[in-house]
Amino acid sequence: MRKLRILQTNMHRGGWGGQPHMVLLIAKKIRDKGHFVLVAAPKGSTLVKRAREEGIDTYDDLTFQRGFHPFILFSELFKLKRVIERYDIDILHTHGSQDTWAGALSSIFIKKNLILIRTRHNTFQVKYNLFNRLLYKYLIDKLFIVSSGVKKEFEKFIQGGELSEKRILTIHPGIDLNTFNLSLNGKKIRDELSLDGNKILIGVIGRLAKEKGHIFFLKAAAEVAKKINEARFLIVGEGPLRKELEEESVRLGLEGKILFLGFRSDIPEINAALDISVLPSIACESASLVIKESMALKKAVISTSFPGVTETIADGENGVIVPPGDHTAMADAMIRIISNQEIRKRLGEKGRQTIEKNFTEDVFINRIEEAYYNTMIEKGFL
Repeated sequence: MRKLRILQTNMHRGGWGGQPHMVLLIAKKIRDKGHFVLVAAPKGSTLVKRAREEGIDTYDDLTFQRGFHPFILFSELFKLKRVIERYDIDILHTHGSQDTWAGALSSIFIKKNLILIRTRHNTFQVKYNLFNRLLYKYLIDKLFIVSSGVKKEFEKFIQGGELSEKRILTIHPGIDLNTFNLSLNGKKIRDELSLDGNKILIGVIGRLAKEKGHIFFLKAAAEVAKKINEARFLIVGEGPLRKELEEESVRLGLEGKILFLGFRSDIPEINAALDISVLPSIACESASLVIKESMALKKAVISTSFPGVTETIADGENGVIVPPGDHTAMADAMIRIISNQEIRKRLGEKGRQTIEKNFTEDVFINRIEEAYYNTMIEKGFL
């Protein structure tokens, strides 16, 4: 079968998170399989910068601006039309709201065969309005979702006939076991943080935003710190809540017990330095990569209960699940794991086995490629 020509789009401008990471991962791995890949994202975006560093072709004369701006939207849909025609694209794979709308509308004016695939990465509400109904009924050929929890947002579209079950495909993101390999020991990070071997390091890695639930992690940390003197806490990432969270940590008496590291590029090494990795999200968590990365490094993990997480973690077997927003349950889980090294070791071993079996990058990319080809065949384009 011939190689494909694929355009990956994303609306994110700055910073870094799970969605642009996933776009770059797909672009790199699909390119390495011999397909042509072009990444389109806003000018100055971190995604464009990193794609270029990887030697991936990019197009960035775009803004993908939030909100409804008719002039900008129509300008950019015709830019995408020209790009699709110039590069003879087979598949337009969108990952955000604004780029999906620009891509979908551009497809109306394109004469060549084109597949439009939309990946939905989160569980934010999808409004069941006329525009979205038309979008999913007539313009999107296939909807990829990263966990079954995302599918709940489309129940009305399924019931209303705008989407059929066969047009929705669940593909869980995978982890690069070469990057998150067991030779990492975290010593460099622990030395940087002046932590001796007796300290138990518990951390959260992710964007500092309200829905990520860092405030509950801080409250749980305060409870744990009162009972276990060796416990130390780490928050890695940037976001709008940093100042507020730093002030709250002082109010809770965590000075000297917690560190805010900001944005870091050495996440595998930081993850390797942890004893326990926590995902305290309270909303829109669809398929956490951070938890999978921690599991790949045999770390004990604690997560709030969301469908994307519970499809990865079996409570008490390869991790611990707690209710969202329940800092007391989170603290109890931390104390239980800290106090029993055997539990910590068993959770880590089982977590690694789970990732090796079901959640590697190879499994993920093979399913993406297979879905590309199957959709092309279903449409009669191959």
